[in-house]
Amino acid sequence: MLATVAAVLGIIEEWAAPEADHPGLLTGCPADVSAHVLVGLDLTPGLVEAAPSGALLVSRHSPLTCAPYTLRTDEPAGRLLASAVQKGLAIYLTPPNLRLSPGGPADALAGALGLEETAPLSPHATGCHFKLVVFVPCGHEDAVRSAMATAGAGWIGHYSHCTFQSQGQGTFLPRVGADPFLGQVGTLAKVDEWRLETIVPADRWDAVRAAMVAAHPYEEVAHDLYRLENPG
Repeated sequence: MLATVAAVLGIIEEWAAPEADHPGLLTGCPADVSAHVLVGLDLTPGLVEAAPSGALLVSRHSPLTCAPYTLRTDEPAGRLLASAVQKGLAIYLTPPNLRLSPGGPADALAGALGLEETAPLSPHATGCHFKLVVFVPCGHEDAVRSAMATAGAGWIGHYSHCTFQSQGQGTFLPRVGADPFLGQVGTLAKVDEWRLETIVPADRWDAVRAAMVAAHPYEEVAHDLYRLENPG
């Protein structure tokens, strides 16, 4: 039976929606047509070698452990992906939350063991979250906090607007072409600022960032974004 890569991936992602930062399709094209789908826990040289040309490989783990992804053939991961590309293989990484989906690996294992009336031992948050830190001049922190919260930041369980703030001093020197909210071009400015921290679901980051920038008085908004690995 022939099917497009996009059709197969649509079935998987209907079962377990990908997260915002999930790489998904590493090689190949969604419009490619394939007669073979191979599934493996790890994307190994053996799996790539066994796959017929033009096959779709579905794997849980990638040989590339961090972004940005590179393709260097002097490294094992690069050689593996280069080999897959030469064979015309489409490689898809399943979403991490697949293991938590109804009917997923955990349910399949429970069924194989004959377990009934199963339930999670503890709640687990789905989706990736970020810690956002933004630096705001004193007097504008409430407006920025409110804008980010309205856009979806700051939720922990049943609590919204969750933030932490600490005071410090920021410095900047506006150069030619700048239009500073505080200070003047050519002079080092020292400004009392709040360090405002909150949590952001990955799928709300674009909206939260836009709201933060719109509410912030500065021409350039200094902020940091950290991926969280907290369970639950």
